[in-house]
Amino acid sequence: MMTEQELYAAADLFQIGGMALDFPTPSVAEGFADGTLMADVRSCLEEMGAECAAAGSGEEAGAIGEGGETGAVGADALLEALKEEHSRLFANMRHPIIWIYETTFCLPPEEAAGAMLFVSADCIHVAESMKRAGVELAKGNRQPEDYFPTELQFLSYLCNAQAEGKPEVVQAGALAEFVTMHLSRWVLAFLDVLMRETTMEEYRQLACALAAGYRRLVEPL
Repeated sequence: MMTEQELYAAADLFQIGGMALDFPTPSVAEGFADGTLMADVRSCLEEMGAECAAAGSGEEAGAIGEGGETGAVGADALLEALKEEHSRLFANMRHPIIWIYETTFCLPPEEAAGAMLFVSADCIHVAESMKRAGVELAKGNRQPEDYFPTELQFLSYLCNAQAEGKPEVVQAGALAEFVTMHLSRWVLAFLDVLMRETTMEEYRQLACALAAGYRRLVEPL
């Protein structure tokens, strides 16, 4: 098992990843534009003892807008670019470039388009795992529980709870179970496809960093 410090770093990494891979917000665009988001990601990897070459200097991701008024303009432009790329990759509900739900990502292509997301076995099991760990989705959330950013944020919660020694997580082996039952099926494959298919260096660097952090997390499990 990872040390307490490493688990807290993992929790921060997957929290950042979950927010950054959800539909883009101004704060995420600002973080990419001024370099602080990838700086935080690199710090998490260092604390975990993980490494990703694509997340090395962060120069590419921080190239748009460096502080002050110029940074704000850069962040606005980057926000629009991120929205367009996120929609290009994930928004087509029948034939997206990448399925962003565990249920559909793991199905054969000919079955994925007709899958019932909210009532799939994967989605229901993730929801049950969250409930046992004491986690509820935010009010107004319209995504099924097996949405990739949601699974990352639940992973973040489990890492944090494991570090704190919460009995409902530690005694139940909730972290290892979630990795085995869900994340091991698709996280690395999803991130690999994202690195290949995205046209944006921001997403490529983030995907590389998340893959490196995930591999380090599961080594001792």
